[in-house]
Amino acid sequence: MATPLPFGSEGIEYRHLGCRNEQPRRIFWYFFGSVARLRPVFNPDAVTAQSMKRLAHSPRLSSTSRQLAATFALCGAGLALFGAAAPASAQTAPERYVGGSLGALTRYDLDCGAGVRCDRTPSGSGKVMLGMQLEKNFGAELMAWRLSSGDGSVKLGTGTGAGTVRSQGVAAVGVFTLPLVDNLSAKARLGVGHVRGEVDYAAGGSSRRSKAAPVFGVGLSYALSPQWSLQADWDRLPTRVDGRNKVNADLVSVGVSFHF
Repeated sequence: MATPLPFGSEGIEYRHLGCRNEQPRRIFWYFFGSVARLRPVFNPDAVTAQSMKRLAHSPRLSSTSRQLAATFALCGAGLALFGAAAPASAQTAPERYVGGSLGALTRYDLDCGAGVRCDRTPSGSGKVMLGMQLEKNFGAELMAWRLSSGDGSVKLGTGTGAGTVRSQGVAAVGVFTLPLVDNLSAKARLGVGHVRGEVDYAAGGSSRRSKAAPVFGVGLSYALSPQWSLQADWDRLPTRVDGRNKVNADLVSVGVSFHF
């Protein structure tokens, strides 16, 4: 059964992205649950030593995943505290936003050998994000994604063979925003992600690999109103599926964001 949002009544579940792996899902909701407990973005004064201690010790996560989730949450708390400490004359309240996008195009850089089933552009991918605009041109964002399966040739111990690969993960990125014309802005993202790659070999067997990797992308945002905006993004998501195969995945997505 999918784990529901920790915020209570929204009724949204991470299974809407089709995630079948526990750790990335737990990392993602663990972060949001931690923010809900600490409330650093909405109320920096609520951060306490006891809250930080609970954040660092969760029985539901492995030690590596717990450290990663705690890092994301602590970074969010630090950014919020930084914003709260800035002179009142030099800032207004930071703008926050949540959003979701569906994959218009997903592409894995897989080779397609003779006689191998080839589908490098599957459908059904998507991502969600939570962000904060710290200044006019700079912000921070937490994103989570799941890409559909792609088929092609993968390296084996004695050559190549058919395989099916998948990618999912979470990332913390910095966002640079450049206003263009009217309500249209360009964005660039750069950060680090915890990426989980999977491969199923046609000859039998499978492999799973989780690894930190750089994540980057660009996009356009068009403001429909002060609260709602449309977005179109391209993200590069490097994925290690086993000890021999690293697959670069590209996600082109379109979606909406709500600002508050």
